[in-house]
Amino acid sequence: MPQSNNASQTVPPCLRFLVAPEASRLPRARERVRDYLTLVCCDQAPVDDVVLAVEEACTNAIRHSGSRREIEIRLSFEGDDLLAAVKDHGSGFDVDAFDAQTLPDPLVDTGRGLFLISRLCDEMELRRNGGLEVRLVKRGVARYEPAALESGLGDISGTLQKARREARMRTLLEEIDEAFMIFDWEYRFVHVNEATMRLVGKTRDELIGRRSGDIWPASGGTPAALAVREAMELGKSSVIEFRAVGSGDWLEARIYPTPAGVSLYARGIDQRGSASSE
Repeated sequence: MPQSNNASQTVPPCLRFLVAPEASRLPRARERVRDYLTLVCCDQAPVDDVVLAVEEACTNAIRHSGSRREIEIRLSFEGDDLLAAVKDHGSGFDVDAFDAQTLPDPLVDTGRGLFLISRLCDEMELRRNGGLEVRLVKRGVARYEPAALESGLGDISGTLQKARREARMRTLLEEIDEAFMIFDWEYRFVHVNEATMRLVGKTRDELIGRRSGDIWPASGGTPAALAVREAMELGKSSVIEFRAVGSGDWLEARIYPTPAGVSLYARGIDQRGSASSE
């Protein structure tokens, strides 16, 4: 069984992403945070607490900041401590006026979210720095080693069979004749199979760690880019047909939100695409 002492474990990568200050964006943001924590945390209780705390901080920012700039969410680990931060760019409020020890007035529409956050976490700090930053600490969080590969089709759970299952999945995805690629939460390629390299005419070294827009600048406003963004931000799966920016070939893509970001499967459909465009 996993141990609560994490000294010998690899520290999980920091999760950092931006979310538009709109209520419709919160469900996907909440699931991003939950997926990240579920991949690495042994116990469900701290996951639930931090997910709710981050959601409350985002809700406060949407309701009260007055800014249309994106909200920044960060999660990371220092030893056994789980650190979270939610930062907006609005006018905020007088942080000195908030007292975490005082029960908020139920008739006043401020303070309740921060009071709840202070109870869910071991530490809460409010900072004014071009907006309001809510910083949280949850102590003594036992961890699993994070999984590296997520196909978009499977379930996630911390088990002793994770490495073996991942190896089987990687072998399977290398053997299929469809292009398969994974984007992380920052839209970077983190995995591509052989079919992807044949399709786009690029090597793994040219793809991994880079964004599509860095390689194909004209791809930013394409239907594929929009579908990937909707999967990332809204959790929306889709099947689309489009012309590849690089080759002009007609492709069909199946796009899925995953616990690690977004997965995309693509195959050539030149005959069908040509017929449908006539």
